[in-house]
Amino acid sequence: MGVSIDSPDYIHDSSRKSWSGRGTLDKTLRGIKALQENEIEFHTISVIGEHSLDHAKEIYEFLVSLKPVLLAFNVEEQEGVHRSSSLTDRTDRVERFFRELYYLGKADSFEPPIREFENACGSIAAGGGSDFNTQVYPYRIFTVSVEGDFTTFSPELLGMKSEAYGLLEIGNIKTDSPRMALHSAKFKRLSTDVFAGVKRCKETCDYFEVCGGGAPANKLFETGSFDASTTRFCEQSVKAPLRIVLEDLESALAGTHTGLKEFELDDKVHRLTPWDF
Repeated sequence: MGVSIDSPDYIHDSSRKSWSGRGTLDKTLRGIKALQENEIEFHTISVIGEHSLDHAKEIYEFLVSLKPVLLAFNVEEQEGVHRSSSLTDRTDRVERFFRELYYLGKADSFEPPIREFENACGSIAAGGGSDFNTQVYPYRIFTVSVEGDFTTFSPELLGMKSEAYGLLEIGNIKTDSPRMALHSAKFKRLSTDVFAGVKRCKETCDYFEVCGGGAPANKLFETGSFDASTTRFCEQSVKAPLRIVLEDLESALAGTHTGLKEFELDDKVHRLTPWDF
């Protein structure tokens, strides 16, 4: 169970409001209390905007106090009807936020874990380029609306349209075969550009082996095309956590080891745990 909560009221209530314009933190906390009373585990999902960047410690401590099983952070994206982001030109500050978050988590032995660093560790351990990127192959993600419209690649494409491609659905489950939809002109155009964007990432980005070609939705909504490489989302949400984990690994290896220690891996998720050094 994921609970969307941006932490203290001066952050959460500034953007998560009811139709009446009131903040919703109190209602969210009541929902969390109901989960706890019924022994239902939950994780938190917090959007990081410009107003969050100077409050990493307060946000972390507030979320940990709720006793979730995982902390997850989404950078504010330029996506769909959200045409701009408060994090434009703030990539350095976003990385400082994540760096502070990392060392706060490390001091607590990453209990609860932080998704962004779990993902970074898993990517470093597994490598493999696009083999592990679920968003760049058709039907690894299959998203269906309540009306039956479906699409693939990034789930955020459902219900959206763009100047370059028009509507981004490739069929309707009531009338169209998902298998046959792969032969449609719409799908062929989308997939050709998605694959071209992955190829561009592979040719130009040093992080390709631990990212696998990025997220097609972010490429489209930031650049207007799937045939693109680096995005602001990539810089802030993928590369920044990776750099932080890699720097800590390199520091640990250089300072305490003459050789490379075997990384502890979880058989299910290939979790690399540098904090065990």
